[in-house]
Amino acid sequence: MEVAFDWAWRLASDAVAVSAAVYGWWLAVMALAGYALTVMASRLGASEAWSDTAGGFVTYAVIAAVALAWVLPAGVGERARRASERSVAAAAPHIGEAITARGERLHVLRRPIGRATFGADWPLTVDTAVLGCVRRYGGGGQVLVAGGKAWSVNGLSKEMAGTVGLHIEIDGRAVPVRPWNIDDAEVARLWAFSGGRFQGMAMRFDWSVMIKAAAALGCSSIEEWLRATHDALR
Repeated sequence: MEVAFDWAWRLASDAVAVSAAVYGWWLAVMALAGYALTVMASRLGASEAWSDTAGGFVTYAVIAAVALAWVLPAGVGERARRASERSVAAAAPHIGEAITARGERLHVLRRPIGRATFGADWPLTVDTAVLGCVRRYGGGGQVLVAGGKAWSVNGLSKEMAGTVGLHIEIDGRAVPVRPWNIDDAEVARLWAFSGGRFQGMAMRFDWSVMIKAAAALGCSSIEEWLRATHDALR
C-alpha cells in the first residue's frame, strides 16, 4: 500500500509539473507572438489599434514568467532528489524479513537513508543506512541497519526485540537486533558528534530525527506495541 501511494503521489506531482510547464510555455509563445504583432503594427502605422491589446500580451508574459519560474526549479529539484534517493538505495544493504525466536517471518517496510536524506542533521558516521518498520509491533517495530548490524531505534523497539528475539535479514544473513546504547563500542563509533559541547562534554547529533523518520514508515503506535508484547508473553 505504501509503495502504491508513493507511486501515485509521484505520478500526480509529475502531471502537475508537466501541465504547469506546458501552460507556461504556451503563454510565453502567445506573449512573444503578441509582441511581434505589436511591433509590426507600429511600423505599419497602426500602433493605436494595437495599444489596447499590448497590455494583454504583457499580462501573458508575466503569467508565463511566474509559471516557468515555479515549475522549472521544482522540476530540477525533484529530479535531483530522485537521483539522490537512487544513489542511496544502490549503496544501502539489502534488507529481507524480520524473524522471531519462534520462527515467525514478518515483512519489514524499508527506507534507505543517507547524508543527502537528512542533510546537516545526519547523525551517523557511515554514509548510508536503512530504516525498517515491523508494522505488527507498532512503535516497537522501529529498526535501523547500519554498519552491518541491526539496531533498535527507540526504547520500545529495544524492549520488543528482546521480548521476541528479533532478527533482521541483512544481505541474506539473520542478524539479531541490538539495543542502540551509547555504552556499546559500535554504537559509539556509529553515532556522530555534532561539534557542539555541553558542560564541557562533546555532544552527539540529535537521535530524534531517526525516531521520527521510522515512525513515518508506520511504526508509532503504543497500543500495537502493548498488544504485540502481550501476545509474545502468552
